[in-house]
Amino acid sequence: MDSPWAITAISQKQFWNGKDLQQYGDGQVRGIISVDISEWYKPGILLGKKAIECTKEEIKDEVWEQLKKALNHEKVLLRDEDVHSWFLDPDIHFDDSGNMINSEPLLINEVFAWILRPYAFTGIPNLFLASDYVRTNTGI
Repeated sequence: MDSPWAITAISQKQFWNGKDLQQYGDGQVRGIISVDISEWYKPGILLGKKAIECTKEEIKDEVWEQLKKALNHEKVLLRDEDVHSWFLDPDIHFDDSGNMINSEPLLINEVFAWILRPYAFTGIPNLFLASDYVRTNTGI
């Protein structure tokens, strides 16, 4: 709520129970943070630019700055030297002029959309629907 780009983030490590991340890549990674940007049209705090106007590198820098501002209060949880590498979803790409194209904008369900969604289960006993839009215990 306190980030201009409406950033949401989750640590991925708890989903990889029993996996030692240091066994992958160069052995230095100890965790992964997945981040979603929900607001692409408000200026950020580092560069004063809207996300839609930024380069890949600027997006990375701005997101990191907003994460640090949101999380580093009583204790410093995020330090610049802890960033090993980063990845920007390939659905966020740039045309020949350098303009950003976001092929996968964030889905936010409309009010009362729940009644329009299909159930995850079907009339076929071993067929279930998997989607962001079916009725399940997890919602957006």
